[in-house]
Order: sequence, then structure tokens, then C-alpha cells
Amino acid sequence: HTPLVAQNGDVWFTLQNSNMLGRLVPDSGDIRLMKMPERTRPYGIKEDSKGTIWIAFRGRNAVASINPETWEITEYETPNPDPASHPGGYYIRRLAIDSQDNIWYVDSGRGYIGRLNPGTGEIKEWPSPSGPKSHPYAIEVIDDIVWYNESDQRPDALVRFDPKTETFQ
Repeated sequence: HTPLVAQNGDVWFTLQNSNMLGRLVPDSGDIRLMKMPERTRPYGIKEDSKGTIWIAFRGRNAVASINPETWEITEYETPNPDPASHPGGYYIRRLAIDSQDNIWYVDSGRGYIGRLNPGTGEIKEWPSPSGPKSHPYAIEVIDDIVWYNESDQRPDALVRFDPKTETFQ
């Protein structure tokens, strides 16, 4: 579903509907696939400054880190695990990483953005300004300011979030 060219040149990718993670090593042509935990449906994928691979789980309320050497998975469950709060089964879609290696995510089913501090495991969330049906989708961090779109608004809304002041624009 989503490719990522890592700092070392390896190509990581998610296979959402097959519930797998893959890596291609271009120099050797080696391809490795790994079955992910049940019902995770890996979606967005990013790499932090230390080379750790991060994956958004569209099928469950979690993000995960993958050690690229051992392929060990560490899951971080996000708040509100009640499946009824995620109409259509949409959970975490896309990820972004700030300068401190905090993991930012959009919870498109609930209309929230969230931040995971990998060092402490602390997760904090904020409701998107247009509410539960705003369907936040794409996300990026630029100069430690979070930008994302609310894709179920017409027209789509581009939202700016300042983590220091916790204000939306």
C-alpha cells in the first residue's frame, strides 16, 4: 500500500489487505515479507532519525515500531479501543515524525490527531476542529508544526496545529 525509502536505501512497504510488511533490498534484490499481528492492516509507514520503522494500523487502534535489524514489533495502543467508535473500521491511517522523533497520527474514524512519545510511551490526542466526522487523513510535520487535512469536509480543510500552544488554525 505505502512505500518508504529508508535512510540506508532499503524500500519498506505495507500490504494492507494482505496484513503484511515487506522490505526490498535494492542492491541484492532480496525481498522479505512478514505477517503482521492479526487485523492490523498496516497502512502508513515512516522512519525516524534513528532508523526505526513506524507503521500505522488501519485495522486496529495502534501504531507500531519495527526494529529494522531484528524485525521485532512493539505496539502502542492508542486511546478509545472501542470498535463502535470507529465506523467502517477506520483507525490510524497516516503518520508523521517531528524533530524530537515524536510520532504524530490521524485517527480518521474518530476525527482526532494524536502524538506518541516513544521514549515514555505517553500518548496525547486532540479532537479535530470539524468534529468526529472530519476524517483526518494526510499528515505532515514541518518545523515542528503539524499539518493535516480533514478529508470528509467539502471543501477539504487544511488544518494547522501548533503543539506548543495546542491551537488549531
